[in-house]
Amino acid sequence: MIKAEGIVKHFGKLEILKGTDFEVGQGDVTLLLGRNGAGKTTLFNLLLGCLPLDGGRMMAMGLDSNRDYIAIRERTGYLPESDTLYTDWTVADNIAFVRKFYKNWDGETESKMAEKFKLPLKQKVSTLNRGARRKLSMLLAFSHRAELLLLDEPLSGLDPIFREEILLSLIEAIQEKGGTFLISSHFVEELENLATSAIFLNDGRVAVQGSADALRASYGELTLADGRAVPEGVQVLKETSLGDKRTVAGRWTGTGPAPFETSLTLTEIFKWIC
Repeated sequence: MIKAEGIVKHFGKLEILKGTDFEVGQGDVTLLLGRNGAGKTTLFNLLLGCLPLDGGRMMAMGLDSNRDYIAIRERTGYLPESDTLYTDWTVADNIAFVRKFYKNWDGETESKMAEKFKLPLKQKVSTLNRGARRKLSMLLAFSHRAELLLLDEPLSGLDPIFREEILLSLIEAIQEKGGTFLISSHFVEELENLATSAIFLNDGRVAVQGSADALRASYGELTLADGRAVPEGVQVLKETSLGDKRTVAGRWTGTGPAPFETSLTLTEIFKWIC
């Protein structure tokens, strides 16, 4: 579905992406994880043709992001981190405007989401709170039959109640719509149960990627009695001591089953490698 090879992007002397490689499989729900400034939004903008590549190649749905970006946008639902709404227009005006760009717009989905979110259609966007604007942006991204959904920090800037509402709507969309989802976030804990795979972005490169289950199996913790060596094949991420015992968090690089007593969550892996 998505394949990035050697992606390079810089802004002046600042190099944001330094030869980034990753893949997203069709039908996957992939978390793109990294700290603020890691290049997550830049990757989305490159994929949609909003920015030119400085090196490498990016493909989506068999289309080249540099050459076929219009076709990619027509088949992609995009929820940007910062809402791109016309604030002097009403909610209904914003929906009607975006609807014109998609031949496969789904009026039934539009109506259901507007009703579920209780969006005030005749009200100006400038009068809406952050949560309501986010719901409107989500409606615009999900109301056409997109093959690919790009969600950039969908929970960012929301209070706990709005975050829960958006998260539940996201779960519902994944279950009902299908498709391929690439979701960037640093709210890993709230999203990791949705993920079938994850990509960890650090210092302009992909630190590690893989299926969620394989990643959890490859990272874990074990307790060692004082003096016992760390098993060969365990790359230590953190080590703490309590009395005569040591707890080691690490990555398994050996062959065969990992020797860990407990697996790390994607949230815990994020803390150690990003």
